[in-house]
Amino acid sequence: MAKTNVKYIDRTIIYSHLYIGLCLSEEHYLAEMKRLKVDDPWPWPGDNTATTIHYAQHDKVHECCIVCVNGVEKHHDTEVCGLLVHEAVHVWQKILDNIKETCPGREIEAYGIQSIAQGLIEAYRKMTNTENK
Repeated sequence: MAKTNVKYIDRTIIYSHLYIGLCLSEEHYLAEMKRLKVDDPWPWPGDNTATTIHYAQHDKVHECCIVCVNGVEKHHDTEVCGLLVHEAVHVWQKILDNIKETCPGREIEAYGIQSIAQGLIEAYRKMTNTENK
């Protein structure tokens, strides 16, 4: 696999072929879209602070959600963590769509979102060298 500046997280709460990544800059996002051979990528969030972008190749072998957070340097870590939890819910919703689940149990849903959010927060910490507080 080619080198990338997007950090992908563990996805083991529920086995899914959906890769989950975090991207903190438009430059890295566009480089990842090129690496994934996405011809017409969704625009970088711009003024929106965060968004989750879903991509699937025609064969669905390479399917991913990339959580894009714009302007993290302008926000306190607590705000960024809140955004990551919000986006983790959207990733969870996409996983449910993929497995055609419409009514997961409340506990598995809580564990799923927790796992995704923790992975995104850990990726954020590593990408920004934020101390474990």
